[in-house]
Amino acid sequence: MTTNGAIKTVTTTVNYDILGPDEIYKIATASLYQNRPCDTKSVTVSDIRPHSSGFTLDGQGFELHKHNIDFHDFSDNDKVESEWWPAVADFLKSKTGATKAIPFSHLIRNQPYSAAEEASKNADPDQSVTVLNPARWVHIDQSRDGALILLKDVLKDSWLQLSKTRWGIINVWRPISPVVRKDPLGFVDGSTVDPDDLVPKDVKYPVARKNVSTTTSGAVVHRVCGVKSSPKHKWYYVNEMSNEEVLLIKIFDSKEDGRVREVPHTSFVDEEWENEKENRESIETRCLVFWEDQDAE
Repeated sequence: MTTNGAIKTVTTTVNYDILGPDEIYKIATASLYQNRPCDTKSVTVSDIRPHSSGFTLDGQGFELHKHNIDFHDFSDNDKVESEWWPAVADFLKSKTGATKAIPFSHLIRNQPYSAAEEASKNADPDQSVTVLNPARWVHIDQSRDGALILLKDVLKDSWLQLSKTRWGIINVWRPISPVVRKDPLGFVDGSTVDPDDLVPKDVKYPVARKNVSTTTSGAVVHRVCGVKSSPKHKWYYVNEMSNEEVLLIKIFDSKEDGRVREVPHTSFVDEEWENEKENRESIETRCLVFWEDQDAE
């Protein structure tokens, strides 16, 4: 880690897509940890803290906020859904001006990447890997066409009416650990991403896993988005992010008026903290968000 004036930076590597749109991305299978081909690039990741108020969902695709949500029992999936989800929905509405927010899934990551690699050794590529480790692939949770597929899947008969006004998908990312040092989350300034950098592809979801909850259907073929490398990409992170903070990450926005519509992201290795004994523990809560007082596009 180096300090550029008051801004901390980390030089690291990230894994971009090289397999193209024909790949079926098989989440939580051994295939992801068995030398899956990727385009590994060296990047410099800058801390947003000194100027965090200057980063916005519409300008760059992410925002950092303090929160006062009084919830701590992340070991109980039912309580996460019944107590954490509604609190996240209210928080999102207060920060974005949305009229409606509907959480539809959450994922808790609390194991090291090395555990997934170990579980995948000598395994069949399609074998399920239940380890919940930080992802090390530059991606967007839904592609643009995948966002509409997800909207229809989650909302069933009510999707058409809600899609007539502005809507989007936002990932609410929060440490559960007091502070995240190992495997921090990196994210790209969405204004530096060209539509041609995006690589939509079908995704195959695994069987149910502990610490994962979703209202999506296993019968629907969803779409994720890989990302091709570009020297234009500007990478950021939150140095030593605490569990009193949340990061809002835009996954999709129906507005096509020049604002940022999505943000690539991935975990990365910070060598300063790679030998930290405590694993990163974090929760990401994905939400459909609606602005019923704005035009869809």
